[in-house]
Amino acid sequence: MTEVPSRASPLDDDILTDRELRAVLLALAHGRGGRAFDDEQTARVVDWAEAARIDSAILGRVLAGDVSIDVRPDGELVFASRQSLARKSLRD
Repeated sequence: MTEVPSRASPLDDDILTDRELRAVLLALAHGRGGRAFDDEQTARVVDWAEAARIDSAILGRVLAGDVSIDVRPDGELVFASRQSLARKSLRD
């Protein structure tokens, strides 16, 4: 079985906790049915989990009414705190 990497410190700016990282990698191991996975596959799964965590946090702030959303002409979403938008409006 592939070894689960450990984190240097719980104070690192990691998006996933050690426990969450292990759970994600165990899900990968289970999904592969015992077949080994390499560093690239591990990185892809961890990147997905971290992006999902960030998206979830942003959605939570949007649903709480703290963050506004805009869409640029190229289709990119732009998120801004309502506080910073209010301060910008006052300066304009």
